[in-house]
Amino acid sequence: MNRRRVAAALAGLLACGLATAPVPEAAATTSSVLTGHVLIYGPSLAAGPGFNEATVARSLGYDVAIADSIAWNALDRADFARYDAIIIGDSGCSASSPRYMRTAAATRGRWTPALTGNVSVVGTDPVFHVRLEGTAAARRLVRNGLRLATAATTTGAYISLGCAYFNSPAFTTVSVLSGFGPFTARGQGVAPLEGCPNTIEVKRPQNPLVRGLTGAALSGWGCSIHAGVDSFPFPFLVVGRDAQTKIPYLLMRPPSSVTSSERRTVYSGPRSTTSPPRAPITTANSP
Repeated sequence: MNRRRVAAALAGLLACGLATAPVPEAAATTSSVLTGHVLIYGPSLAAGPGFNEATVARSLGYDVAIADSIAWNALDRADFARYDAIIIGDSGCSASSPRYMRTAAATRGRWTPALTGNVSVVGTDPVFHVRLEGTAAARRLVRNGLRLATAATTTGAYISLGCAYFNSPAFTTVSVLSGFGPFTARGQGVAPLEGCPNTIEVKRPQNPLVRGLTGAALSGWGCSIHAGVDSFPFPFLVVGRDAQTKIPYLLMRPPSSVTSSERRTVYSGPRSTTSPPRAPITTANSP
Protein backbone atom coordinates (compact mmCIF):
# COMPACT_ATOMS: atom_id res chain seq x y z
CA MET A 1 0.00 0.00 0.00
CA ASN A 2 1.49 3.35 -1.02
CA ARG A 3 0.63 5.37 2.07
CA ARG A 4 2.72 8.38 1.09
CA ARG A 5 0.87 8.68 -2.21
CA VAL A 6 -2.53 8.53 -0.51
CA ALA A 7 -1.48 10.82 2.32
CA ALA A 8 -0.34 13.47 -0.14
CA ALA A 9 -3.60 13.20 -2.07
CA LEU A 10 -5.69 13.43 1.10
CA ALA A 11 -3.73 16.45 2.28
CA GLY A 12 -4.65 18.20 -0.93
CA LEU A 13 -8.30 17.23 -0.57
CA LEU A 14 -8.45 18.43 3.01
CA ALA A 15 -6.96 21.76 1.95
CA CYS A 16 -9.82 22.12 -0.52
CA GLY A 17 -12.42 21.12 2.07
CA LEU A 18 -13.52 18.12 0.03
CA ALA A 19 -12.43 15.15 2.13
CA THR A 20 -14.61 13.28 4.58
CA ALA A 21 -13.80 10.74 7.27
CA PRO A 22 -14.32 7.05 6.48
CA VAL A 23 -17.95 6.09 6.97
CA PRO A 24 -19.33 3.24 9.11
CA GLU A 25 -19.45 -0.22 7.60
CA ALA A 26 -23.08 -0.29 6.47
CA ALA A 27 -23.40 3.43 5.77
CA ALA A 28 -22.73 5.49 2.68
CA THR A 29 -21.78 9.04 1.96
CA THR A 30 -22.62 11.41 -0.87
CA SER A 31 -19.59 13.69 -0.64
CA SER A 32 -17.89 14.43 -3.96
CA VAL A 33 -14.55 12.96 -2.91
CA LEU A 34 -14.00 10.22 -0.33
CA THR A 35 -10.98 9.62 1.85
CA GLY A 36 -9.36 6.32 2.67
CA HIS A 37 -7.00 3.81 1.18
CA VAL A 38 -9.79 1.52 -0.05
CA LEU A 39 -12.99 2.56 -1.83
CA ILE A 40 -15.97 0.19 -1.79
CA TYR A 41 -18.93 0.43 -4.16
CA GLY A 42 -21.68 0.62 -1.53
CA PRO A 43 -24.51 -1.14 -3.43
CA SER A 44 -22.32 -4.25 -3.63
CA LEU A 45 -21.64 -4.47 0.11
CA ALA A 46 -23.57 -7.08 2.10
CA ALA A 47 -25.68 -5.14 4.58
CA GLY A 48 -25.95 -5.51 8.32
CA PRO A 49 -23.46 -6.72 10.91
CA GLY A 50 -21.02 -9.47 10.15
CA PHE A 51 -18.37 -10.37 7.62
CA ASN A 52 -18.05 -8.40 4.39
CA GLU A 53 -15.32 -6.74 2.33
CA ALA A 54 -15.34 -3.66 4.58
CA THR A 55 -14.71 -5.66 7.76
CA VAL A 56 -11.89 -7.54 6.05
CA ALA A 57 -10.30 -4.33 4.81
CA ARG A 58 -10.41 -2.82 8.28
CA SER A 59 -8.99 -5.99 9.83
CA LEU A 60 -6.04 -5.67 7.46
CA GLY A 61 -5.45 -2.13 8.69
CA TYR A 62 -6.86 -0.26 5.68
CA ASP A 63 -8.90 2.90 5.93
CA VAL A 64 -12.24 2.30 4.22
CA ALA A 65 -14.55 4.65 2.35
CA ILE A 66 -17.94 3.41 1.13
CA ALA A 67 -19.66 5.22 -1.73
CA ASP A 68 -23.35 4.95 -2.49
CA SER A 69 -24.48 5.32 -6.11
CA ILE A 70 -24.67 9.12 -5.92
CA ALA A 71 -21.21 9.48 -4.43
CA TRP A 72 -19.72 6.96 -6.84
CA ASN A 73 -21.24 8.72 -9.82
CA ALA A 74 -19.69 12.02 -8.71
CA LEU A 75 -16.12 10.70 -8.87
CA ASP A 76 -13.84 11.11 -11.85
CA ARG A 77 -10.81 9.13 -12.94
CA ALA A 78 -8.41 11.18 -10.82
CA ASP A 79 -10.61 10.63 -7.75
CA PHE A 80 -10.62 6.85 -8.22
CA ALA A 81 -6.86 6.84 -8.75
CA ARG A 82 -6.33 8.37 -5.28
CA TYR A 83 -7.22 5.06 -3.66
CA ASP A 84 -4.96 2.08 -3.21
CA ALA A 85 -7.81 -0.22 -4.24
CA ILE A 86 -11.39 -0.24 -5.48
CA ILE A 87 -13.68 -3.02 -4.30
CA ILE A 88 -16.93 -4.27 -5.80
CA GLY A 89 -18.27 -6.89 -3.41
CA ASP A 90 -20.54 -9.89 -3.79
CA SER A 91 -23.52 -8.39 -1.89
CA GLY A 92 -23.72 -11.58 0.19
CA CYS A 93 -25.59 -13.21 -2.71
CA SER A 94 -28.55 -10.93 -1.94
CA ALA A 95 -29.03 -10.09 -5.63
CA SER A 96 -29.60 -12.57 -8.45
CA SER A 97 -29.11 -10.05 -11.26
CA PRO A 98 -26.48 -7.37 -11.97
CA ARG A 99 -28.93 -4.49 -11.42
CA TYR A 100 -27.11 -3.34 -8.29
CA MET A 101 -24.00 -2.83 -10.44
CA ARG A 102 -25.68 -0.37 -12.82
CA THR A 103 -23.90 2.73 -11.57
CA ALA A 104 -20.54 0.98 -11.46
CA ALA A 105 -21.12 -0.28 -15.00
CA ALA A 106 -22.24 3.14 -16.27
CA THR A 107 -19.11 4.79 -14.86
CA ARG A 108 -16.62 2.12 -15.94
CA GLY A 109 -15.07 4.58 -18.39
CA ARG A 110 -13.87 6.59 -15.38
CA TRP A 111 -12.76 4.00 -12.83
CA THR A 112 -11.39 1.24 -15.06
CA PRO A 113 -8.60 3.42 -16.54
CA ALA A 114 -7.52 4.24 -12.97
CA LEU A 115 -6.77 0.56 -12.32
CA THR A 116 -3.16 -0.05 -13.30
CA GLY A 117 -2.39 -2.27 -10.30
CA ASN A 118 -3.44 -5.85 -9.59
CA VAL A 119 -7.05 -6.69 -10.51
CA SER A 120 -8.89 -9.84 -9.39
CA VAL A 121 -12.26 -11.06 -10.68
CA VAL A 122 -14.17 -13.69 -8.68
CA GLY A 123 -17.19 -15.54 -10.07
CA THR A 124 -18.51 -16.64 -6.70
CA ASP A 125 -19.87 -15.29 -3.40
CA PRO A 126 -17.35 -15.82 -0.59
CA VAL A 127 -19.06 -13.33 1.75
CA PHE A 128 -22.28 -15.36 1.63
CA HIS A 129 -20.42 -18.59 2.43
CA VAL A 130 -18.59 -17.04 5.37
CA ARG A 131 -21.84 -15.63 6.79
CA LEU A 132 -23.86 -18.79 6.27
CA GLU A 133 -21.32 -21.52 6.89
CA GLY A 134 -18.17 -19.87 8.25
CA THR A 135 -16.21 -21.25 5.30
CA ALA A 136 -12.54 -20.62 6.09
CA ALA A 137 -11.46 -20.80 2.44
CA ALA A 138 -14.04 -18.18 1.49
CA ARG A 139 -12.70 -15.87 4.19
CA ARG A 140 -9.14 -16.38 2.94
CA LEU A 141 -10.15 -15.74 -0.68
CA VAL A 142 -11.50 -12.30 0.22
CA ARG A 143 -8.44 -11.47 2.31
CA ASN A 144 -6.13 -12.58 -0.48
CA GLY A 145 -8.07 -10.53 -3.03
CA LEU A 146 -7.90 -7.38 -0.92
CA ARG A 147 -4.21 -7.84 -0.14
CA LEU A 148 -3.48 -8.38 -3.82
CA ALA A 149 -5.48 -5.31 -4.85
CA THR A 150 -3.37 -3.07 -2.59
CA ALA A 151 -0.02 -4.75 -3.23
CA ALA A 152 1.14 -2.64 -6.18
CA THR A 153 2.16 1.02 -6.10
CA THR A 154 -0.86 2.01 -8.19
CA THR A 155 -4.61 1.46 -7.80
CA GLY A 156 -5.81 -2.15 -7.93
CA ALA A 157 -9.19 -3.82 -7.59
CA TYR A 158 -11.05 -6.79 -6.18
CA ILE A 159 -14.29 -7.43 -8.09
CA SER A 160 -16.75 -10.17 -7.15
CA LEU A 161 -19.64 -11.08 -9.43
CA GLY A 162 -21.40 -12.81 -6.53
CA CYS A 163 -24.69 -14.34 -7.66
CA ALA A 164 -25.44 -11.62 -10.22
CA TYR A 165 -24.95 -13.91 -13.22
CA PHE A 166 -25.98 -17.28 -11.76
CA ASN A 167 -28.90 -17.63 -14.19
CA SER A 168 -27.42 -15.89 -17.24
CA PRO A 169 -27.17 -17.56 -20.65
CA ALA A 170 -23.81 -18.32 -22.21
CA PHE A 171 -21.72 -15.37 -23.36
CA THR A 172 -23.73 -12.78 -21.45
CA THR A 173 -21.89 -9.44 -21.47
CA VAL A 174 -20.56 -8.49 -18.04
CA SER A 175 -21.03 -4.75 -18.37
CA VAL A 176 -19.25 -3.80 -15.15
CA LEU A 177 -16.06 -5.40 -16.53
CA SER A 178 -16.37 -4.16 -20.11
CA GLY A 179 -13.96 -1.30 -19.46
CA PHE A 180 -11.15 -3.88 -19.45
CA GLY A 181 -12.25 -5.34 -22.79
CA PRO A 182 -14.78 -8.00 -23.83
CA PHE A 183 -15.94 -9.94 -20.76
CA THR A 184 -18.74 -12.51 -20.93
CA ALA A 185 -20.05 -15.13 -18.52
CA ARG A 186 -22.61 -17.92 -18.12
CA GLY A 187 -24.63 -18.96 -15.11
CA GLN A 188 -23.85 -22.00 -13.01
CA GLY A 189 -26.60 -24.07 -14.60
CA VAL A 190 -25.77 -23.39 -18.24
CA ALA A 191 -24.26 -26.43 -19.98
CA PRO A 192 -21.66 -27.72 -19.84
CA LEU A 193 -21.65 -26.52 -16.21
CA GLU A 194 -23.71 -28.93 -14.17
CA GLY A 195 -26.13 -26.77 -12.22
CA CYS A 196 -24.03 -26.46 -9.10
CA PRO A 197 -20.33 -26.60 -10.03
CA ASN A 198 -18.61 -27.77 -6.90
CA THR A 199 -15.21 -29.19 -7.84
CA ILE A 200 -12.46 -26.64 -8.37
CA GLU A 201 -9.07 -26.88 -10.00
CA VAL A 202 -6.41 -24.29 -9.18
CA LYS A 203 -4.54 -23.60 -12.41
CA ARG A 204 -1.96 -21.22 -10.94
CA PRO A 205 -1.29 -22.34 -7.36
CA GLN A 206 1.48 -19.76 -6.93
CA ASN A 207 -0.81 -16.83 -7.69
CA PRO A 208 -1.36 -14.62 -4.61
CA LEU A 209 -5.13 -14.74 -5.11
CA VAL A 210 -5.12 -18.40 -4.01
CA ARG A 211 -2.28 -18.23 -1.50
CA GLY A 212 -2.94 -20.86 1.17
CA LEU A 213 -5.81 -22.35 -0.84
CA THR A 214 -6.17 -25.59 -2.77
CA GLY A 215 -8.72 -26.94 -5.19
CA ALA A 216 -10.13 -29.03 -2.36
CA ALA A 217 -10.54 -25.98 -0.11
CA LEU A 218 -12.35 -24.07 -2.86
CA SER A 219 -14.58 -27.07 -3.63
CA GLY A 220 -17.68 -28.23 -1.81
CA TRP A 221 -19.19 -24.83 -1.04
CA GLY A 222 -22.64 -26.07 -2.01
CA CYS A 223 -22.10 -24.26 -5.29
CA SER A 224 -18.51 -23.09 -5.60
CA ILE A 225 -19.10 -21.30 -8.92
CA HIS A 226 -21.99 -18.98 -9.76
CA ALA A 227 -20.50 -17.33 -12.87
CA GLY A 228 -18.28 -19.15 -15.31
CA VAL A 229 -16.27 -16.77 -17.45
CA ASP A 230 -16.69 -17.47 -21.17
CA SER A 231 -14.41 -14.76 -22.54
CA PHE A 232 -12.01 -12.25 -21.10
CA PRO A 233 -9.35 -9.86 -22.38
CA PHE A 234 -5.60 -10.18 -22.34
CA PRO A 235 -3.66 -9.88 -20.02
CA PHE A 236 -6.04 -11.49 -17.47
CA LEU A 237 -4.88 -14.92 -16.32
CA VAL A 238 -6.94 -17.94 -15.24
CA VAL A 239 -6.25 -18.75 -11.59
CA GLY A 240 -9.10 -21.13 -10.74
CA ARG A 241 -11.63 -23.06 -12.84
CA ASP A 242 -14.24 -25.79 -12.85
CA ALA A 243 -12.32 -29.05 -12.73
CA GLN A 244 -14.61 -30.86 -15.17
CA THR A 245 -15.26 -28.28 -17.91
CA LYS A 246 -12.17 -26.08 -17.39
CA ILE A 247 -14.40 -22.99 -17.45
CA PRO A 248 -12.67 -20.34 -15.31
CA TYR A 249 -14.14 -18.40 -12.43
CA LEU A 250 -11.10 -16.86 -10.72
CA LEU A 251 -9.09 -14.42 -12.83
CA MET A 252 -6.25 -12.04 -12.09
CA ARG A 253 -4.57 -9.28 -14.07
CA PRO A 254 -1.10 -8.16 -12.98
CA PRO A 255 -0.12 -4.47 -12.99
CA SER A 256 -0.67 -3.36 -16.54
CA SER A 257 -0.15 -0.52 -18.94
CA VAL A 258 -1.97 -2.28 -21.78
CA THR A 259 -3.82 0.24 -23.92
CA SER A 260 -7.24 -0.27 -25.48
CA SER A 261 -5.66 -0.77 -28.90
CA GLU A 262 -3.58 -3.65 -27.54
CA ARG A 263 -6.47 -5.52 -25.92
CA ARG A 264 -7.61 -8.77 -27.43
CA THR A 265 -10.03 -11.39 -26.24
CA VAL A 266 -9.07 -14.88 -25.17
CA TYR A 267 -12.06 -17.25 -25.27
CA SER A 268 -12.26 -20.13 -22.86
CA GLY A 269 -14.44 -23.12 -22.22
CA PRO A 270 -16.12 -25.54 -24.62
CA ARG A 271 -17.22 -24.12 -27.95
CA SER A 272 -20.64 -24.39 -29.59
CA THR A 273 -22.15 -23.46 -32.94
CA THR A 274 -23.58 -20.29 -31.41
CA SER A 275 -20.34 -19.17 -29.76
CA PRO A 276 -18.29 -16.25 -31.08
CA PRO A 277 -15.33 -17.25 -33.24
CA ARG A 278 -12.13 -17.98 -31.38
CA ALA A 279 -9.80 -15.00 -31.30
CA PRO A 280 -6.22 -15.67 -32.33
CA ILE A 281 -3.81 -16.01 -29.42
CA THR A 282 -0.45 -14.61 -30.43
CA THR A 283 1.38 -14.27 -27.14
CA ALA A 284 3.05 -16.83 -24.93
CA ASN A 285 1.74 -14.90 -21.92
CA SER A 286 -1.90 -15.60 -22.72
CA PRO A 287 -3.84 -17.72 -20.18
